[in-house]
Amino acid sequence: MRTKLNSFSSRKIITLAILSVFLLILLFGFIQSALFPISVDFRGNLWEPAYLLVRGMDPYNIQGIFDNLDPIWFPMIVGLFFPLGYLPLQWASNLWFVFCGVVLFLIVAIMARPFKKPVYLIALIVFFLAIFPSSVGHFKFGQISLVVCLLMLILSKFRNQLNPIVAGFLLSIAFTKPQLVVLFLPAFLVIYFREQGKKRLIQLVLSTILWGALLCLPLFIAHPDWFKSFFSNLYTNPLWAYPTFYYFLVLLFGFRGLVVGLAGLYLAIGVCIAAFLSFKINKFEALLWSMALTPVFSPVIWSNDFVLMYPLFLLLFFDRRSSYSSWVTIGGYTLCTILVIFVKNLGYIDDHYSMWVPLFLSAVNALAYTIRNRKSRNSLQTTC
Repeated sequence: MRTKLNSFSSRKIITLAILSVFLLILLFGFIQSALFPISVDFRGNLWEPAYLLVRGMDPYNIQGIFDNLDPIWFPMIVGLFFPLGYLPLQWASNLWFVFCGVVLFLIVAIMARPFKKPVYLIALIVFFLAIFPSSVGHFKFGQISLVVCLLMLILSKFRNQLNPIVAGFLLSIAFTKPQLVVLFLPAFLVIYFREQGKKRLIQLVLSTILWGALLCLPLFIAHPDWFKSFFSNLYTNPLWAYPTFYYFLVLLFGFRGLVVGLAGLYLAIGVCIAAFLSFKINKFEALLWSMALTPVFSPVIWSNDFVLMYPLFLLLFFDRRSSYSSWVTIGGYTLCTILVIFVKNLGYIDDHYSMWVPLFLSAVNALAYTIRNRKSRNSLQTTC
């Protein structure tokens, strides 16, 4: 019997080894290929700064070197991924495409694990989310929103298991696009303080600051004055047609102090809602809601940032306490996909025309969440 088990284990190991080698060959071939165009956001915000950094130049000053928009991703991500600057642009772009695909899979896998879902269902949901319009735009442009989403999900799911040093590292990288953490951060800090206490919260804050400084160290070594170009790029970054309430106000009233004040008030309302939910509902679910509501309240958001809504969608889909809530969720997201394609085919392709998407999906999430919780309460009352 032991011989048969050993023989089976050996065959399994050999099969996995052969499969791994095959996948590595495919990956290496894909990375060298030109099947996909260069991801423009990845090129301008990560590869070009990394390329300049590894050559001892200012990573945020591309004038006279590259014909592109000025990079504005925060420097932590450049310091972390600067080795990409040693790769040819096409190779690096392809590698980032694969990396984002792995990140999407990890988001789905983390959310599916507590519910012990079969592999085929996980694969189907990964495919479903990969063809959702926000994901298509994310992969096309080579964005980093999925990475930030994964980091916030890990911080939410494993906040009690993570050492403050590790949590600070993850949080510092999430600040690569600070507009994506404007609701999550207050809710997370409130929950972290309530669960871990003041001492651990201070350790987390100090760790986040320290990691941010350490990740910027390669930039200081390469070019000590890099921050001047970085802040200049942020200051001169033009007002884009964001799918946000802020840009809607700009279209109505122009760029005035009143618009900034109203947009700030609207954001403050979102922060208060996120903080309120952290006291009223399950803490993990409150953090997922803070992520999902960010595209609704943040003043600077693109349609590919709507991927922050995926973890809450996955929770509502995988949690089968109510099959109705699962069907509402999958039906709502499917309908949203159809409507986005329809609207774009009508010629409304600019990003600000998708402002309705997070509002629509938030309504779907709220309906599914209410149905699930009502079903849970009814079941509990019946059991009692």
